[in-house]
Amino acid sequence: MQVFLEKYFFMKRLIAFFLLLSPIKVNANDLLSIREDLDLGKNPVVIIWGHGQSNVRRSEKCSADFNKIPKTLKYLEKEIDAHFIFMCSKSIDNDYRRGSYIYKRVRQLKKLLTEINEIGVHPNNIFISGFSAGGWTALHMFRENEKLFNSAIVFAPAFAGPRYEIRKYPKWRKVVRPAHIKKITKAKVIDALVFAYEDDSHNRPEELKFLTEIYPKNVNIVGYNCKNGHLTHINDCKSSETEILILNYINQQINAKNYHL
Repeated sequence: MQVFLEKYFFMKRLIAFFLLLSPIKVNANDLLSIREDLDLGKNPVVIIWGHGQSNVRRSEKCSADFNKIPKTLKYLEKEIDAHFIFMCSKSIDNDYRRGSYIYKRVRQLKKLLTEINEIGVHPNNIFISGFSAGGWTALHMFRENEKLFNSAIVFAPAFAGPRYEIRKYPKWRKVVRPAHIKKITKAKVIDALVFAYEDDSHNRPEELKFLTEIYPKNVNIVGYNCKNGHLTHINDCKSSETEILILNYINQQINAKNYHL
């Protein structure tokens, strides 16, 4: 018992120290529960969630309803005892570089993935996920180091604002967004399940087809219309189908990656 308590408090101090130095907010208890499963000899599945970004000039309110982990993903807690880590980033844009907040979040996510790898979670059991800018950040991670995690599950991945603002802010969608796509597609491979909505004001399936054109065997775009636009993930008219797709995708990806070990 004494040894267990010493180990518990050591890990708690270690995680608290990591969180103190980190530019992101993560619930230390989430990391501790993962560590406890590892100590019990389990092989936990870990999903990192990234929120959207309402305004690139202001830190995001991570607790907003639309930033919460969707029920279709949280369903995995009961189904496969998955662990979730909510990565709350306070990154904002630099005045001299539009879209820099995404690159900051990519670096933060890479650091968090490295930490989770180092506490003993196998990369094949780690999935990155997110909504809007959080999903866009996840897509960027494949060019950084795809060996830190298994695959991505993203909802309405978006960047550079809604399409209807193209005349008001032409540089964002005509210059900055294409530059981001060029960086994303430098990745050798992108393994991703993408939920895109046909009535989305940001990116419909057709705005994301660059993913399936370059990675046809590894990216699956699931498109439909619930008439809820960019926020369909929190009020999904196909929630049962979405849950099954996600569960099957995770099992398929874990089995496929473990096969090649």
